[in-house]
Amino acid sequence: MRETKKMAVFHDLSGYGRCSLAVALPVIAAMGVQGCPIPTAVLSNHLGFPEWYMKDLTQELPSYIQTWKNLHLEFDGILIGYLGNVAQMDLVRDFVHSFRREKTKVYLDPVMGDHGRLYSSCNEAFCEEMRELLSLSDTIFPNLTEACFLTRTPYREKFSRKELVQMAEELLKMGPSCVVMSGIEEGNFLCNLVCERNSTVHWVKKKKSGQNRPGTGDLFSAIIAAGNLMNQENLSSVSLAAEFIRRAVKRSQEQNTALVEGVCFEKELSFLTRSLLAK
Repeated sequence: MRETKKMAVFHDLSGYGRCSLAVALPVIAAMGVQGCPIPTAVLSNHLGFPEWYMKDLTQELPSYIQTWKNLHLEFDGILIGYLGNVAQMDLVRDFVHSFRREKTKVYLDPVMGDHGRLYSSCNEAFCEEMRELLSLSDTIFPNLTEACFLTRTPYREKFSRKELVQMAEELLKMGPSCVVMSGIEEGNFLCNLVCERNSTVHWVKKKKSGQNRPGTGDLFSAIIAAGNLMNQENLSSVSLAAEFIRRAVKRSQEQNTALVEGVCFEKELSFLTRSLLAK
């Protein structure tokens, strides 16, 4: 029997509110992969609440990672999520160079902004460093806002499909072999663009089942990365992630869950496991 695949996961940990490591690790496990967290910050709750406590872990990360180096740990995948500053990007680059083996896959969710705006922790220097991380990545998961900033494209709510493909192709030139772009709205539908180097462009389209909620992007990238490690094609993993999120958002709406609480995904985890076993 083959050993369970392992994926190192850079992300923050929010104690309350479903996002980041709190949602990524359960779905990675449901997909049959062991998630090994590298917390970049600890928060009492995510930033959508009126107040929060946050502890940046930049100073602790070198010792944390060095211990893994001393133990000669190995990983099949590396998933990079929330990074709080440029210094953490330097640590990530060193981690990739130190732990990447011939078959290790690197997945980057460039957490920078949404709805046309960068997060308060991001500036142009941060964006430039993120562009450099693209060159180390196999697959990236930008939303529309992040794709615009990474390609220096002025943001607007509506782009033609041709324009979006051109943006994805520009991202491919920066290094990754696959771009999965999310946050594309077409009427009552949410679309995801899957653009792979030297391959056909695909669109995954799902009807909206409720309002946008925190944490969906973290679920999305974690499911696709884990699916890829389990030898699913990117298109299949994107379709699975989109359907899982649609179901979880629908359940959240039916339960009248407050938006700030995120997505009620827990009771949908069996859907991921069944989908994996059906392959």
